[in-house]
Amino acid sequence: MTVRLDPRDIDAYWRHAHGGIVRTRPSDAWIAENVRPILLFAAGLGSAAHARLTEEYPTSLNRILTTNPFKLYLDTNLVTFDQAVFLFRRCQQKDRSTLASAALLKVLQDEARSGSLYCERRLAVHRARAISTLPLDLVEAACRTMLSQQDIIEFTVDSIPRLTLGRHAREEQRIADLVARRRSTIIPPLTASDAEIIAALARAGCTTPDPSQIAAVRTAISNPTSLVTGGPGSGKTSILSAIASLTLDANDQANVVCISLAARIARAINARTGLAADTIHKFLDWRDGVFTHDASNPFEADLVFLEEAFMIDNMLFHALLEALPQTTRLVIIGDPGQLEPIGRGMPIHSLLDADAFPRAHLATNHRSGPGSTIPLSGRRALDGLMPIFGSDLSHVPTTTTPETLRAVLETWRKAVSLVGSDNVQVLTATHKGPGGAKAINDAITGRPDYAVGDRVMQMRNDRVSDYMNGELGRVVEIGASGLTVVTDAGSTVEYSSLQPSTLSKAYCITAHKAQGLEYPYVINVLHPSGKRMLTRSLVNVGITRAKTHCTLIDQTNQLARALTRYRTSPRHTLLPRLLRGESPLP
Repeated sequence: MTVRLDPRDIDAYWRHAHGGIVRTRPSDAWIAENVRPILLFAAGLGSAAHARLTEEYPTSLNRILTTNPFKLYLDTNLVTFDQAVFLFRRCQQKDRSTLASAALLKVLQDEARSGSLYCERRLAVHRARAISTLPLDLVEAACRTMLSQQDIIEFTVDSIPRLTLGRHAREEQRIADLVARRRSTIIPPLTASDAEIIAALARAGCTTPDPSQIAAVRTAISNPTSLVTGGPGSGKTSILSAIASLTLDANDQANVVCISLAARIARAINARTGLAADTIHKFLDWRDGVFTHDASNPFEADLVFLEEAFMIDNMLFHALLEALPQTTRLVIIGDPGQLEPIGRGMPIHSLLDADAFPRAHLATNHRSGPGSTIPLSGRRALDGLMPIFGSDLSHVPTTTTPETLRAVLETWRKAVSLVGSDNVQVLTATHKGPGGAKAINDAITGRPDYAVGDRVMQMRNDRVSDYMNGELGRVVEIGASGLTVVTDAGSTVEYSSLQPSTLSKAYCITAHKAQGLEYPYVINVLHPSGKRMLTRSLVNVGITRAKTHCTLIDQTNQLARALTRYRTSPRHTLLPRLLRGESPLP
């Protein structure tokens, strides 16, 4: 590969490769053998990023670096746009139109990474000009070229020209088409009297069902696709179990499957219902960056439950719809008050907005005890109102980060003395930062490293060990250069590092990781370092994860600030319009 290397870059990597100060100079042969790691190191990409990129592109990484390093920005979370520009320039590329096109892609990709599918054309062009430092006419020319190639698509909403990535527009259109096809599907309804539904709910542990629960079961068994929504503790898992029970009563050979985004949720459903449950990635068989189950290789099932569905983004919902046969009954279950998907779009919210499928809403909280203010406080937070503080919900104001960490530690120790460490969960908005999960975990344990007995969480899916993102375990052994974890599912996982990047202490986790789960005692930390994520939904999630008590630790009035914000930022998606047949696309 032809690369322009600065002597300082070579020296920096030479020192890095030898652990610091060295007395010798690198040979020409050594430089020739290490061109790629030198280049990546100069761009700020160390050995871990290099290894991940090599794993992702085992045969094509050199070609990508020398022809279009912006692909690494667009396709992965490992390379920033500035790093891609650095690589572009060091690989002696001089085509400014490529840089202009990449800048436009960055603007639209950044929108997608924040959840939105489009932005105003004028804003996109001017942002691309700012980050590329190229003349406006060159960026406009690149925009016209990309429009002609349908890499991006222009359309009008509210008389304002907008731009979206072509692949994202096509994805939303395909979702709308698949939804329309499911709406026209005919699957014979299951016949069941109210008495039979009540009996099925009783077998699921719901001995005194309310009318909304009976109606939800009726809706699900009567339609090919349905939506069951409800807040925390409204009995969604009991509904799921009752629907499955009635399905198996009608056909004891029926294949019933529960899927969710998070492995912990799937395992919890399996433990409570005995039904087959797994992650959507496992269900669709994610291999080498693609799902093996798709329209040409559908997953055969009679009934599929999509649990905690509001966590699902466009990409995953599209993949699921492609892989489901028309003969499969689909029940979509979730809480609209949960946090937004991490990825692009809000497909399940869009289904609600467009009234795409029959819906039943569970109206009553059955989780918290009589007199509990936790459910009401969660609803008040969603409405932008202050929670009701009392015996089961307390408020600890703080003014500085050290004071906040001391309050967390004091509250955690008190809670542990009451209910035990496994029944206490600290939540915060982000993983990094002075008020993030890592800082709080280190404060609780009094150390940055791991120790035998530590509760830990896997941060990335590991198919080999079947230890999936969000699952818990405990450190059982620490060696000279690695550690051993026994997962809650009972498997043993070996790590070859004392600080594995895929592992985190789990005394404190992010609110996103806690969705769909419940704990006896929750400590919810609202810290300024997570202010971009602080919203009404995050406060609601933090409060309603608690069964018996929640403590809000509130630094510099972040609670009041969060209650003024409905979402982290507006999410622009075409899907509701497409579902209603009102497409603005050309």
